[in-house]
Amino acid sequence: MSCCPSDDKSTSQRERPRRREGVELPNRLIAFPRKKIKIGTARPMIAGDGEKRRNAGTIGPFFVDPFAVRVSEFAQFIADTGYVTDAQRYGWSLVFHTCVSDKINKDKDCLRDTPWWIKVEGANWQNWTGQRNDGDVRANNPVTHVSWNDANAYAAWAGGRLPSEAEWEYAAGGGVDMIYPWGDMEPEEMAETPLRIFDGLFPNRPTGSVGPMDVDAHEPSKTGLYNLAGNVWEWVDDIYQVKSLSKSVKLKNANAKRDNLRVLKGGSHLCHKSYCWRFRNAARSSACSDSSTAHAGFRVFYDLDKTQLSFA
Repeated sequence: MSCCPSDDKSTSQRERPRRREGVELPNRLIAFPRKKIKIGTARPMIAGDGEKRRNAGTIGPFFVDPFAVRVSEFAQFIADTGYVTDAQRYGWSLVFHTCVSDKINKDKDCLRDTPWWIKVEGANWQNWTGQRNDGDVRANNPVTHVSWNDANAYAAWAGGRLPSEAEWEYAAGGGVDMIYPWGDMEPEEMAETPLRIFDGLFPNRPTGSVGPMDVDAHEPSKTGLYNLAGNVWEWVDDIYQVKSLSKSVKLKNANAKRDNLRVLKGGSHLCHKSYCWRFRNAARSSACSDSSTAHAGFRVFYDLDKTQLSFA
């Protein structure tokens, strides 16, 4: 079972995203050369998710922002374009139940299969709990309450794009079958905590803070990227599919295409090995392209040859 919700927002189409004029790209980008790789793992933990090792072909070169998109960066996008996110259009987004007021919890409108997710009116990218605007306070946090549509629009405006699942896994492990971005060592075995995940008994007994940390928290991965595991899920471009000859899986794949379910990678601050062990490189989840939550964000990948880039 996953900590991710399946909400009932529609799958309406958004306007095609546009790149802004005179875009300057950040000078911190990490290069990944052209390489023939496999994705998934020879050690699948949740086989039903489609984690098995499989050929991805030759991909790259591309460049990756070492950080997930910040609230402050998303604010610049909003100011420049006047874009309205899906959460703002619908008037609500999903917030974890321990993060809202007693009143909202008492009158909560929760999801049937994942009752720890509450539909909170006013929750959006600049209002994490829906109770007060805290965009300035959370400026260096990864932006959340953004749908795949929103992430796609931002990436295009920024001169980049969302990655494919294969590109994301290549960026996470360098093409090597590692459990985590730092290797195979379990987080609890390390001298310093390498990621933000749920601390306590999920979902009702957190013993630590609940919520994302700054995008530059913890040490970078072996490939130079921050917080690929935990903190916030990251949208990728792919429609969620599982390779299988099973009739039931084929039906699920058809439904995923129909409903425009997109892949999410990396896990979040609500994952835990005992419940949702999806903060591994090969792990996968999915959500509708217009859904948004308090634990999903994204990072931008870039196609341009480095000699063509204009750096800020």
